[in-house]
Amino acid sequence: MEENSAYNRIVIIGNGFDMAMGLKTSYSDFLLDYLKHRLNAATDTVVDNSLVQINRNGISDRNSRFYAEKASDTSTLEELLNFMKNNSNYCKVTYRGILADILSFHEIQNWVDIESLYFDSMVPMIDRLKNSPPKNKSYSNIEILNKSFRELTNNLDDYIHKVNDNPLGQNIADHFYDFLELCVKKQTNKQTCLNHKADYNQLENPENVLFLNFNYTNSLNKILGYNGLNPKYQIVNIHGQAGKKSNPIIFGYGDDTHPKYNELEQENSDIPLEFIKSFYYNRTPDYHKMLGFMESNKYEVYIVGHSCGLSDRTLLKSIFEQDNCGSIKIFHRGSIEEHIKKNMAISRHFDDKQLLRKRVLPFDVHAIIPQANIA
Repeated sequence: MEENSAYNRIVIIGNGFDMAMGLKTSYSDFLLDYLKHRLNAATDTVVDNSLVQINRNGISDRNSRFYAEKASDTSTLEELLNFMKNNSNYCKVTYRGILADILSFHEIQNWVDIESLYFDSMVPMIDRLKNSPPKNKSYSNIEILNKSFRELTNNLDDYIHKVNDNPLGQNIADHFYDFLELCVKKQTNKQTCLNHKADYNQLENPENVLFLNFNYTNSLNKILGYNGLNPKYQIVNIHGQAGKKSNPIIFGYGDDTHPKYNELEQENSDIPLEFIKSFYYNRTPDYHKMLGFMESNKYEVYIVGHSCGLSDRTLLKSIFEQDNCGSIKIFHRGSIEEHIKKNMAISRHFDDKQLLRKRVLPFDVHAIIPQANIA
């Protein structure tokens, strides 16, 4: 192989990968589980925290348990919320903080939307602080928001830790291992394998592959661990892992290029910065491992199940706009509409739109994320 044709690859793994395996890792899965557990707890004790308050309205223990059992029978978040709304005479539920914002905002589709909502909820609070005399400045409203976000994060960590305890079926593990094997080989579609100096027939497999895992689960480690992980293929859990004290999850907002972000830094308080992701990346060597990999050679980027939302803009922008980045390949569930939507999301991480159009590869009908058949 010619010297200048050597290249590496970064495979960005997002929650769409876990969901493709049938894991219950969507925000609605988590909130469904959280609210069911709070309703069940309310049969024995008062539930009153920074996310929710549950008042039994004086009903008997027997009726309270009956209510909780009926709530447990619901299978979706929407179904549970409707049940609670229609039975508010039995149990009054008051949502607070970030949870109230989440449930009143109907455009949420994934986790990055919640992270962005957190930031958007804080912006008007900062605007009010700017207009306040210094002696009257109070960060109490942001502290309340942060307390609820901290509560949400801690419960999310517990929930994903439980998800991790569930074994992957052997068929699923084998199926997705086969898919990941394709992610460490030369692109199979000659028509969309672009931006290389070498001719396609002369091109070999990437020399090194970095799986940049944005998920909190251990599913990627499980799959690659079934058959052994080639030392050339590294896993970096860039946002931490559930239940790991040495690498706790990073949940928050990650766009320090936002026009309002500078206003947060100008405040003479660390409170508005508590859940800004970039401050936590140097808690482990993982971020610098990623940077070292990016600087070591030119690389391709594969996007597998990541929404590329603005809440990860700081990180994604550094990957996509780096001089060594040669191309960005979007994996999808089978539709060109999904490819176009993801292309729009990626565009928000580029200042140079001509560079965007050059690096994002054409739609590849074969670049499909497999979907587990879960009954």
